[in-house]
Amino acid sequence: MITKFGLDYFQVEVHFFNTKNARLLTGLFGPVGLVIYFELMADIFDNGYYLKLDDDYLLHLAGLNGLKKEEVENVIRKLVDLEVYDQSLYEECGVLTSVDIQNHYAIVKKRIPGLKKEVYPYLLIDLMTAFGAQKKAYCRRR
Repeated sequence: MITKFGLDYFQVEVHFFNTKNARLLTGLFGPVGLVIYFELMADIFDNGYYLKLDDDYLLHLAGLNGLKKEEVENVIRKLVDLEVYDQSLYEECGVLTSVDIQNHYAIVKKRIPGLKKEVYPYLLIDLMTAFGAQKKAYCRRR
């Protein structure tokens, strides 16, 4: 049986467009700043809980949005500065992820078969602990 690593969806808070980050992205980059943000998040969750950036991906994302690669990199850098993504993993590995992204992944995934570091790289959280905490919270609500 093949288990899909990525997710089919991700949550967006209903007041997202009124948040400081959304207003800053729109103010600095126009609506395309939000489009880049959502495309990154969709690709992160489609991949699992992280996205390893490379020139091909950045050029593809730029081309989709009629931008230059440097403009996409500016949006990403701003998102890192706003702590949407983990700064150290971005700077050291070219990886986009965060504690919030990984917690969401653990909650939605619900079942994480045999946690192995080589299968789950770039972890900022203990996925098994995050999964266990969510399971206990779910049981208390019932």
